[in-house]
Amino acid sequence: MSQRVAIAVLVLACGVVALADEMNLLAGGDLARHWTTEGNWKLDADGVVTLEPRQGEKGWTRYPMYLWLNGENTRDFTAEFDYQFQKGGNSGFYFHVGDRAEPVKTGIEVQLYESGSKPKDAKLTDHDAGGVIPGVAPKQNTAKPAGEWNSMKVDVTGEKLVVTLNGEVVNEVALDAGPLASRPKTGEAPGVSFHTFESAAAETDVSYHLFTPAAYKREPDRRFPVVYWLHGSRGGLPGIPQVAARFAAAIDGGTTPPCLVVFVNGLPEGMYVDWKDGSAPMETMIVKELVPHVDASYRTIATREGRALDGYSMGGYGAARLGFKYPELFRAVSIMGGGPLQEDLFAGPRAGRRRAEEVMQRVYGGDQAYFTSVSPRVLAEQHAEALAQGSLVRMVCGDRDETFANNRDFHEHLERLGIPHAWTVLPGVVHNPLQTLESLGDSNWDFYRAAFANRAEAQATERNPA
Repeated sequence: MSQRVAIAVLVLACGVVALADEMNLLAGGDLARHWTTEGNWKLDADGVVTLEPRQGEKGWTRYPMYLWLNGENTRDFTAEFDYQFQKGGNSGFYFHVGDRAEPVKTGIEVQLYESGSKPKDAKLTDHDAGGVIPGVAPKQNTAKPAGEWNSMKVDVTGEKLVVTLNGEVVNEVALDAGPLASRPKTGEAPGVSFHTFESAAAETDVSYHLFTPAAYKREPDRRFPVVYWLHGSRGGLPGIPQVAARFAAAIDGGTTPPCLVVFVNGLPEGMYVDWKDGSAPMETMIVKELVPHVDASYRTIATREGRALDGYSMGGYGAARLGFKYPELFRAVSIMGGGPLQEDLFAGPRAGRRRAEEVMQRVYGGDQAYFTSVSPRVLAEQHAEALAQGSLVRMVCGDRDETFANNRDFHEHLERLGIPHAWTVLPGVVHNPLQTLESLGDSNWDFYRAAFANRAEAQATERNPA
């Protein structure tokens, strides 16, 4: 299926070509037949596709102009193509991309670079032709000079990636080890889709990801409960495929009821709170806009009994905050490895004083009184009676997690307030969300079965737009 492709930016995402289905993806003269793009790509009669930047499109501003391959996600594939660069050309071949909005952070890239002009004995990095990003330099430089055609073959079989450039193997990489081990194995998880909505509070479009179970399409008259998943600090994009895959497997296996999962965009350190200076109204955006948007756009059980909050680390802090403040909206609240749950933010068990001070200043305006007033501790005190009467709360933390002492103290705080909750300590588990879920095993789904025990409303036939 080798084709000549003149590229400035090229991404063949997720599916690429299944080994048994050899196809010419640049045949037929119609680029839209196999590809999706926002860029001004041109396909000529010889099967050469070229990006012609529009006015103002230059340098890194062309990132949204990726060329995406249509079709289903594929774990194993072989892709062959030719490419040609001008002097200094730089691009990449991406696959197993977890989020098309963030391919660099959530995918694997085989580097395409004009390395042919480098001395043959020059030190190579992962940014040279045939390098694998992140972290794996090519074994040799076989790239041709600018203006000449290069032929590349990318083969993924199981956990092995082999990159061949101009007839020479330049990289052999294990996808389950080193810096690539945390990257998605199949790209965007089945059932996960990317969406945006217009936020009046944020005065911009806000993104989120949505997992829909197979039953959503199979049972068009059914309504579904919703889990709002809140990620930890520094962003949650890489974890979406793994978490979604766990939900899919549990639902398919009958260990948890079918549900929608909304992966909330909490910013790298948004803290799921309205920032004191008003620049990031995170709480307002989620509670007043995202939840109504989801209920209006999908077939949800639009009551407190149909909603759960779950989160890890910063997300556990956010789940506690929102769940305790709005018990009329969320019946179930899961706090895993939550933080910050201590009484002040002068320093944290995982954040040094400098980083804690930066978050305190940026989010809470440097105001300890504001941090305290919006904390889960105070919100639990303010809503203890309502939480004790009808909320389902769990706390989970590993005993080797740096936040364990603060989580245990918060658990004891809830006990003193008379707020019923489950407290699960995981032996030997550090501060790691996937290790936490792995250690919980099937018991993780006990919480969701209890949360969504009343499923009668899920059979309601009244529809929302979907």
